[in-house]
Amino acid sequence: MLNRFKEVFARIGSLLDLGRRISLNLIFIGLLAAGLWFGLEQGEKEVKEKTVLVISLQGRLVEAASSEDSEQWLMQWFDDDRQEVVLPELVQSLSAAAKDPKISQALILVDGFEGGGLASMDELGKAIALFRSSGKPVIAWGTRYDQRQYRIASQASELLMHPMGEVMIEGIGRRRNYYRDALDRLGITPHLIRVGEYKSAGEPWVANKPSREALQAEAHVLQDLWKRYTEDLERARKLEPGQIEQMIGSLPGALEQEGGDAASLAVKWKLVDGLIPYPALRERRYRDWE
Repeated sequence: MLNRFKEVFARIGSLLDLGRRISLNLIFIGLLAAGLWFGLEQGEKEVKEKTVLVISLQGRLVEAASSEDSEQWLMQWFDDDRQEVVLPELVQSLSAAAKDPKISQALILVDGFEGGGLASMDELGKAIALFRSSGKPVIAWGTRYDQRQYRIASQASELLMHPMGEVMIEGIGRRRNYYRDALDRLGITPHLIRVGEYKSAGEPWVANKPSREALQAEAHVLQDLWKRYTEDLERARKLEPGQIEQMIGSLPGALEQEGGDAASLAVKWKLVDGLIPYPALRERRYRDWE
């Protein structure tokens, strides 16, 4: 009797082991098939006639990716702060699309774009202008525009915004921390050696506010950067020289007259060409986009 029970349990064990092997093999085959299918789907697809190049700018504009391409998709899911727009790749894509007869136009989406260095932003703006020079329109759309997003969107041939949006141009400034009081409380005495009036790098350790010379030097740089920024916008949007400064100065009164509708005011001032939700924009361009 005992031997018979042993045989039964041995057969059950063999069946369970066989089932386990079959299940694992099926799972392995399924994963392998899914991987092959995903790889084939991600391969090159045929570009149809009148295709729109859609560029969704997400993250900071950088000269080179800080991680491997295989890790970029993980960033989009787990860490929005680490998403990156790689400038050389984007410039190359715009250049190739400008020469491709099947690409009819470009759509730039700036929600989530965090900007980058001034030189990089300037290079991206030139790449968009080069695409436009091929005779193909560029449409920019955003829920709202901050100063960095608007710098890029302004290079489009048509600039659109959500009806509840706004254009926020705030100016250029700089902040520095000063530690003299903190060091005094800690009983720390810094020793700073400097030669000349415009040597402000070490000021935060020996003062509580910037010196007159430091303010003059920084104002000279910031005013020049601001002038270049506003001139770029005025040239791109075909505004009169100095018009951006006038808009900023008259903003409170103009916004009150417009009933607090910042989007309507942006259209009135020709900062944007029209107001439209994104689904309606897709519907308007449906034949070209699909």
